[in-house]
Amino acid sequence: MAWLFCVLENQSLYPLFELHFHPSHKGVHCKMPCETAPDYTNRRLPGAPELDLLTLDGLDPRVDVDRQKLTLQFCKVCGITLASEKDTWTLPLA
Repeated sequence: MAWLFCVLENQSLYPLFELHFHPSHKGVHCKMPCETAPDYTNRRLPGAPELDLLTLDGLDPRVDVDRQKLTLQFCKVCGITLASEKDTWTLPLA
């Protein structure tokens, strides 16, 4: 999972985008607060609209290389520019 937040004037965080990966039943999808009534300030996006994302088949978040590929996809979808692909950093899964 990955999140993109913006900082509001009062320094609260507002979620703009969540990336999820559930290989057993949903695959890669994202959540966005578009056209929703709830106030998501300082929280994630429960109940927000979901969109399926097209990705390479067979990516497994338990594999380091695949997590890096998912990170790159998240950055691309969110318009985040990296100096190089070596700038990706993901936490190892325990």
